[in-house]
Amino acid sequence: MAETQLGASTDEATRRSRTRYWILAAILAAYLAWGIAYVRANPWGGGLDEPLHANYVKVLAEERRLPWLYQEGGEWIRYREAHAMHPPLYHLMQVPVYLATSGSEQAARVAMRAFSLLLGALSVVLVWALAMHAFKGRLPEVAAVTAFYALMPHVLLISSVVNNDIASVLVFLLLLYLAAVRWSERMTWARAGLLGLVAGVAGLTKGTCEVAGFPMTAMLVYLADRETGRGRAALKAGLTLAIAIAIVTPWHLRNLSLYGSLSYMPDDGPNPLLPGHESLLVQMLHDNFLPVVGHALKWQVNTLWAQEDWIPPDLRPWVYGAGWVFLVGGGLVGAYAYRGHRERFEPRVWMGYLSSTLPLWLMALYIALFAHFGWTRGGRYLLCLLPGLASLPVASLILVPRTRPWAAWVLPVVIAGGLLALNLACMSHLTGELIPRHGQAPLIP
Repeated sequence: MAETQLGASTDEATRRSRTRYWILAAILAAYLAWGIAYVRANPWGGGLDEPLHANYVKVLAEERRLPWLYQEGGEWIRYREAHAMHPPLYHLMQVPVYLATSGSEQAARVAMRAFSLLLGALSVVLVWALAMHAFKGRLPEVAAVTAFYALMPHVLLISSVVNNDIASVLVFLLLLYLAAVRWSERMTWARAGLLGLVAGVAGLTKGTCEVAGFPMTAMLVYLADRETGRGRAALKAGLTLAIAIAIVTPWHLRNLSLYGSLSYMPDDGPNPLLPGHESLLVQMLHDNFLPVVGHALKWQVNTLWAQEDWIPPDLRPWVYGAGWVFLVGGGLVGAYAYRGHRERFEPRVWMGYLSSTLPLWLMALYIALFAHFGWTRGGRYLLCLLPGLASLPVASLILVPRTRPWAAWVLPVVIAGGLLALNLACMSHLTGELIPRHGQAPLIP
């Protein structure tokens, strides 16, 4: 009898394991299919400063040095039109791809986009692994969060162009996975040091990773070792943070030497609704301050889903409305469900997302309000938070009665179906309206 039960249990575990792989494979296949479609259809330079990032790669490959900005006639000029304000890791990873295909400009462009798509695929796998841990293996919730991330048009956009956004999302997710999943139960000194190394590398991918990743990683290192003593845990967290800061310090010192600031930000997008020439306190007391904060929050959320002009104008209110209902309405229900069933969730992943959301969003708001008004539509700078933002509404599935397990699959099916339909609308608008209007052509006819 015992052997029969053991065999049945083993068969059930094997079946569940196979089901997991098939679901992940289906999401990855949909992601890659749409990613390839966008690689082909989106014109070269169709968005996100793609030529500037490609020129950065060319300077590294051909001259073996970093590009820079220099002043001419009182204006900052980009050396060889390269996006020199960004740290170099993503562009260094693209150098072998460029060198292998540089005999044909078309081939190099396609290959570099394909490399970005590969990084995006790895990020989908990490989202799946994080969700598996956060929801303790419950497949409907895991599938819903992963599909929400993988099929979001904005994620597909940054994955299908030459741009360092998808690399920054990938390294952020890797940090969270290592600290909250892989090493969360035993944080040795070596692991704390390695996490500092990964965090520093993440900071050399994009500045947003420093703001979101450094405090998150230090907090998770502390939590993982707190039971052995708070002082020792704090020392390990300090080691992680010190190594991360040491790795990014040369980059910031270079900026300070060249531009007079640790992180250069162009002044070509001042806020037209606030007196930028006045002090921060005066701007915060201005009558327009609170309305501008509301405007920035609204549109940073709206542009999480897709680049604004990709969505057909008549469809935008419906997409934005659905997004707010999902985040706010679903989030409230999910928070209630989480509070009542904490034992059915793994808190470390949730705490990681929470600890990174506040500093990153505050940075995005600060830049939008006081430095570059374009960040009011800066949803793509917050995309590393997308799996976390999806997780709370999806947590409401814990309220589905156990007698009706099939009902829990309704939400992931609705999410996947809705996003596939949104991608169809975005692709139709891109190829039928935007490309002809701007006299452009698909990268691969």
